[in-house]
Amino acid sequence: MGCGRAMIPSNIKILLSEIIVRLPQIPRLTTAILYGSAVRDEITETSDIDLMLIFDVKHNPETGGELEKALSILGQIETKRKIQIVAHNLKQILDPDFFDNVVREGIIIYGKPLVVTPEKTRLKPYIIFAYSVAGLPQVRKSSFHRAMYGYSVTKKLKKKTYKSEDVGALKMLDGKKLGKGVVLLPQENAKDFEGTLKRYKVNYIKHKVWF
Repeated sequence: MGCGRAMIPSNIKILLSEIIVRLPQIPRLTTAILYGSAVRDEITETSDIDLMLIFDVKHNPETGGELEKALSILGQIETKRKIQIVAHNLKQILDPDFFDNVVREGIIIYGKPLVVTPEKTRLKPYIIFAYSVAGLPQVRKSSFHRAMYGYSVTKKLKKKTYKSEDVGALKMLDGKKLGKGVVLLPQENAKDFEGTLKRYKVNYIKHKVWF
């Protein structure tokens, strides 16, 4: 995983040079990445400068003092633009989606290229589904409930016992029920579960989370 090859706009090169010469003064800083409008060729005269700073620390640098120190050092630069900083460490990435986008699309202006593996994030993606069966015909509601949570039916016929059962989509896909109409599934299984919701025409919303 590495940063993109976007060109730095000419109208911020002088400002960036002032930023770059000050970056080595920031303690425990390993990498600085320029991202946002500056690398998307969308920067205007009033656009902010967006920086991600990566620190070699075990704690959250935004609350551990590193961010405050960086703001103090870069705040010495005279500019009409606002310098926006987000700080991360590679020990535990708290917002992997955002971090991954910055690393892929941004430009490294200080430090070494990053190699970030899923193991480094220590977090795994899950999808939360919130669904409602309101307004569905009763027969479809019952069928959906059986498909979701499974069933076990035992019948006797001519002195023989027949058993029919199914564990249901939620258990089969390693999902968990969080509350009424709310379930959590690993991202890799979410598409199959979503297919069940669509098959029974159940209204739902979904949201990605990391644990």
